[in-house]
Amino acid sequence: MKFAPNAVQAFSGNITVAATGVTTFNVAVNGTGTTPTSPSIAVVGSLNSFGNVVTGSQSSEQSYTVSGLNLEDNIVITAPSGFSVSTTSGSNYESSLSLTPTDGTVSSTTVYVVYAPQSAAGATGSLNITHASTNATTQNQGVSGTSIATEPTTASTVSFGTLGSTSLVVNFSGGNGGSRIAVVRSGSAVSYTPTDAAAPSGVDADFSAATDQGSGNKIVYNGTGTSVTVSGLSANTTYHVAVYEYNVGTGSSQNYYATAGTNSQLTLLGAPTAIAANSIIQDGFTVRWNSVSGTTYYAYDVASNSDFSTIVVTDSSLTTSEAVTGLSANTTYYYRVRAVNAVGASANSNTITASTAASEPTSSASGIQFANVTNTQMDISWTNGNGANRLVVLRSGAAVNGLALDGKTYTANSIFKSGDTVGAVSNKNYVVYNGSGTSVTVTGLTAGTTYYVTVYEYNGTGTAENYRLTAPPTGNQKTTGSSVASHVVIAEVYGGGGNSGAPYTHDYIILYNPTGSAVNVSTWSVQYASSTGSFSGVTPLTGSIAAGAYYGISLASGATGSALPFTPVVTNTGVNMSGTAGKVALVSNTTAATGVADVDVVDFIGYGTAANEREGTANAPAPSNTSSVRRRNNDGVFNAGVNGSGYDTDDNDRDFYVESNLGTTPALPVEFTSFTAAVKGKGVELAWSTSTEQDNLGFDVERMMSGGWTRIGFVEGHGTTNAPQTYSFTDGSAKGKVQYRLKQIDRDGKFEYTGAVEAFVEHVITSYALGQNYPNPFNPASSIQYQLPAAGMVTLKVYDMLGKEVAVLVNGVRSAGEHTARFDAAHLPSGIYFYTLRTGSFTQTRKMLLMK
Repeated sequence: MKFAPNAVQAFSGNITVAATGVTTFNVAVNGTGTTPTSPSIAVVGSLNSFGNVVTGSQSSEQSYTVSGLNLEDNIVITAPSGFSVSTTSGSNYESSLSLTPTDGTVSSTTVYVVYAPQSAAGATGSLNITHASTNATTQNQGVSGTSIATEPTTASTVSFGTLGSTSLVVNFSGGNGGSRIAVVRSGSAVSYTPTDAAAPSGVDADFSAATDQGSGNKIVYNGTGTSVTVSGLSANTTYHVAVYEYNVGTGSSQNYYATAGTNSQLTLLGAPTAIAANSIIQDGFTVRWNSVSGTTYYAYDVASNSDFSTIVVTDSSLTTSEAVTGLSANTTYYYRVRAVNAVGASANSNTITASTAASEPTSSASGIQFANVTNTQMDISWTNGNGANRLVVLRSGAAVNGLALDGKTYTANSIFKSGDTVGAVSNKNYVVYNGSGTSVTVTGLTAGTTYYVTVYEYNGTGTAENYRLTAPPTGNQKTTGSSVASHVVIAEVYGGGGNSGAPYTHDYIILYNPTGSAVNVSTWSVQYASSTGSFSGVTPLTGSIAAGAYYGISLASGATGSALPFTPVVTNTGVNMSGTAGKVALVSNTTAATGVADVDVVDFIGYGTAANEREGTANAPAPSNTSSVRRRNNDGVFNAGVNGSGYDTDDNDRDFYVESNLGTTPALPVEFTSFTAAVKGKGVELAWSTSTEQDNLGFDVERMMSGGWTRIGFVEGHGTTNAPQTYSFTDGSAKGKVQYRLKQIDRDGKFEYTGAVEAFVEHVITSYALGQNYPNPFNPASSIQYQLPAAGMVTLKVYDMLGKEVAVLVNGVRSAGEHTARFDAAHLPSGIYFYTLRTGSFTQTRKMLLMK
């Protein structure tokens, strides 16, 4: 019997048992109808993503449980594509399976799941395993995974093709992936590893534009090809490359081979910047360029046309300039340069246009004469050499010490100090004439001042100007009148005492009395102020200064240097002067001066550019720890102590100069009226004269050709005399540019130097010669010198012990003179080598030893 209510309510009644002839029997029954119970399915547990699974393989299994109640039918479990299920761990995986209930119940059953994709398609997304049964709500179990392609097994070999300073061709071959990525990093090995199932991003062959994947790793290529041109690189920089092979199906199904093909390469140097040529001469000029870091040497070309189709010189240099000779005079050329190292040569630089100078005159002007000399002007005349034009240079107080530069046009002005300067501006060599004539009237001069003149002949115009510097005529002339002060003056100021490099421990000031009588200074003072400060450093004076005598004052001291070379009259260690800029006043009392305009100021100097007061329109020049500012002598010459130190035009810039021969003792009683140098044949003839002499022992003749001064002779003096005297000395061993000065020596041992005069003796080469290389032995480079008495075709070649030619150092036309070639044997083995010079009928061979 069963109870099957048809309503939700209580039921009761009897079951009647009746039969014919039998007593009816009733059985009481009752029950309650309730809400019917539905079939249900329960899924317990969750699954993680199955991750990356290579197509054709199977993942490890994961599991969960399923159960059911009140079931009316089997539970059917269905897996999505690529996934399989089983109730047996490790086997019997199917795309679906069925669980049969017992009395409507499926007990908790473990279901095992694997992912076995059959194609590479990337991530599956969120999928479900379904669990269904009749009249039961379907239950889902989420699953996901990523199918990736098979992994390559062979990496590419990485090599490099065309190389530039900012670009690089990377080649890759031999890998067995369907695609590949190239990763580049500057300065260090690639540290980036690609991730499977991830497509490369931020890829750009322009390294500067590619996305940084971290630590400077950038992907510059992604594809199926075999090369990429990488741009956006820096010159002279090592770049590291790693190429990863990979396969891919559809979507993000990349599978990268974990081992990359790697290599590294240094980019070429950046191209130098060529700059304008200098040292322009008749047969050449110096080519120049800016340096490039990492360069071994520079290669340059000189051509006669701008497209370099006709190159006349190809050579190399270890520095950023090189003198090129053997060119045609007054001709336009073009040059370019490349930086070279072990990697190769950079691109060519920009092109520079340069013209050689016109032919140099072969004879200098001569016979300098002075006429119509007044206190402010003079006429200067000369006999022309064979140049088309000439430059007349004038300097006050000392010999002209600047050489005209080939290729430079100078503007002249016959008003002294108004034209261009020759040489350093601070030397004040002024151009007073530039033209084809034979005379000039110079104005703007100062009374009682000696002026020195030099005349340079030249040909050409503009950058083709070629000056003759050989034996230019020189002369000097003193203007009339007097610029000697009529009062005591400040003769010298030195503020560097005791400072770093100082020769003396103390600062000092020297006064000078140029008058004919002693001057009592016992109520006077010398005062110091900083460049822009007020006077406070007052040093009272004592006694008097004899006529023509000096008066020394010692001030503050420091740790460096020796004692002063004179005995000071007054000492005041409380006044510490600046070594480079300040103000000094000589005052007729001891009251602090208000400035240069103070009525009690006897003399005043503002020195250095920062001083805010001075006599005249410009400050005296700036001294240093090793030099002073000193007043010119009575003749206006830069030689204090020779004929006094009283030159005074009330203009500090004109009256003072910088002197490194510090603390000169009082003037020696020899007055010079002239001192000249002239080239005669192969020697230099010096001539000088004096107007008066007192106790004059004589003159040491000193010469400077290179380096310092050297004594080359002695000429005896005339003792004491008021009569004019003339002297001469011939130097037969001078060569090139030389300077001369006289050391006038008194009988008590005191001495003074004259100003310097110049001459130029042309060094004539009369024979061919090949010098021994230096250094020798050498490693890896050595220099070889040779000389030619005439221009001609020259070859200089290097051979090994077997006579095989290993280098050509020179192969072209070279001018007469001395030359140097450089041999770089970095690529050659140690051993003995021979080098041979051939020019015309001359041949000479020498031996050298390379030791590595």
